[in-house]
Amino acid sequence: MEMHSALDCLNSMLARTGADASTPALDSIWPVIQQWAATPVTDVSGHDSDLMLYETALSLKPASRHQSPPHFWIGITRQFAPNDEEVEGICIALEYEHDEQLAATVTMSGPEHGFGAQTWGQAGTDEIHRWSSAVETERGFAIARHRIPRSMTIEYGGG
Repeated sequence: MEMHSALDCLNSMLARTGADASTPALDSIWPVIQQWAATPVTDVSGHDSDLMLYETALSLKPASRHQSPPHFWIGITRQFAPNDEEVEGICIALEYEHDEQLAATVTMSGPEHGFGAQTWGQAGTDEIHRWSSAVETERGFAIARHRIPRSMTIEYGGG
């Protein structure tokens, strides 16, 4: 797959699962994400030019016009840095209702925001299996994987 078609590839793979595209359970889309992360991109090369990032966060800010109500967040990003150019990325964001079990997986950096896991892996290589295993053993992932998120978004940015 080429870098510019990576988003189309992901969307196509997710559509084939039959999962509700707006709120799929992480457990139902995780095999697709793993397959997508393992698929090499032909127009990037070099170490750290195609990376996967799994991260979690917690927001306790009250709901407003521009802010969701308190929530736990999982972000899975494929980040491309072709030929030392500007970084581009595709982020799958899953937002979950706030609860104490998910909140216990993060470290608060202030009264309204906390950060949890951050796991990097080299996409499109055999190393991605190590990244997948590390993500699967993370506490927030283990709790969230069987829950239905409040929302899921997929965004492309950079370049």
